[in-house]
Amino acid sequence: TLSKFADYAAEKGVRTISAPAPTAVGVLIEADYLEKLRCADQKATMDYFHGLMSDNVLKVDTFTRLVEHNDEYIYFRTDHHWTGLGAYYAYTAICDAAGFDVVPLEKFEQWDQGEFEGSLYWKAPKSFKLKRDNVIAYVPPGDITSLVSTTSSGGVEAPLLADMTERAINTKYLTFLGTDYALTTVTNNSIPDGPTCIVIKDSFGNALVPFLTQCYHKIYAIDYRKFGGPGLRTLIDTYDADDVIFAPYLIATQAADGNKMFASKAR
Repeated sequence: TLSKFADYAAEKGVRTISAPAPTAVGVLIEADYLEKLRCADQKATMDYFHGLMSDNVLKVDTFTRLVEHNDEYIYFRTDHHWTGLGAYYAYTAICDAAGFDVVPLEKFEQWDQGEFEGSLYWKAPKSFKLKRDNVIAYVPPGDITSLVSTTSSGGVEAPLLADMTERAINTKYLTFLGTDYALTTVTNNSIPDGPTCIVIKDSFGNALVPFLTQCYHKIYAIDYRKFGGPGLRTLIDTYDADDVIFAPYLIATQAADGNKMFASKAR
């Protein structure tokens, strides 16, 4: 799917970037234990499908970058997502591959959202023994505005990072883009001459998009599970896109339903 789209996009001068998000089991657990857990080698999986893709796809090795930092707090303990810090390291891998300057982490303001009990917490047989997580959002520098829409057009103003400090303990991840909107349009007014990007993402991408504001003037973040608008072949003209980043989490790339959705968006 990515190859067919990338070959089409390249003719229009649009770059296609593949930057899937690995899951915690592949990054945090040593390879010797993966076989015992009957878990696939995620690096081998990514290398396999990237190796089959067209040369017009820019392949980003997010996995290796995250492994380099797997002694840090890059995935939640009680939730299936990466942390804001994990998303930052994926952003650095994208920058290195795509030729963007990496903005140092200290340039982003840390915003502590408080303790968090995520999607896996209540699935554990003795969840009360688990150590709670903590959600840290990283506020990007610049004059940044965002619009959100539950459809494929229009939108209302909403914060790029929502204040969840006083919200329920199981909702804290919603600080990133607020929730899984069909379309989030983000503008960094501080770099008016910057390029435009379309990001095809799921909830992992919610934590990634705020960092990408340092690369692009305009970002159209599309949740492939909810977006019902035109396909990407139309949208790259509508949005005058320079780049399209495919950033689903790795499990979705291996699912039949996920691939059907990617294919429908790429048409």
